[in-house]
Amino acid sequence: RAQDSSRWFHWEASAALPVKQGLSHAITGISHGALVVAGGSNFDGRIQDGGKKIVHDKIYVASDPDIMNWGEPGRLPWPLSNAAVLQLANGLLVIGGTHGETASDRVFLLYWDAGTGTIKIDSSWARLPVPLSSPSAAMSGKNIFVAGGQSPDNTPQKTFYTLELAEDGNAGP
Repeated sequence: RAQDSSRWFHWEASAALPVKQGLSHAITGISHGALVVAGGSNFDGRIQDGGKKIVHDKIYVASDPDIMNWGEPGRLPWPLSNAAVLQLANGLLVIGGTHGETASDRVFLLYWDAGTGTIKIDSSWARLPVPLSSPSAAMSGKNIFVAGGQSPDNTPQKTFYTLELAEDGNAGP
């Protein structure tokens, strides 16, 4: 017999994001103790009424998870949604995604610098072999695995890629 999950877990509403229409497919994770939400997409109206998809570049940070006051310390270098995101010790590894028109092959590390109260972006990571939107990613040991996703023409992919991290947690063997 399955246990009643309501006895074990309880979801609570937290402070809403400062986005009127809400967000989907955003980059989300914890970096150096701060909750980071970046990019994402929404529609400027109901799809049935001709609403258009908008991909965002804003970055929101809640540096104190107990208070959840959202700040806007910067923007992504380009609008981005539908990326794979892996939590690394030094930030969020963002893999692929879309700017709304086509898939991306870019990979970068997004992290919160608590000392300066700013978001930093390390774009020195190796690009994907092909552009992918909505890929899946996982990490085991020093290996990052990227599976599937959609090509720039929205064709589902069956590809599987591996990137080995160096001992310091950065890209490279």
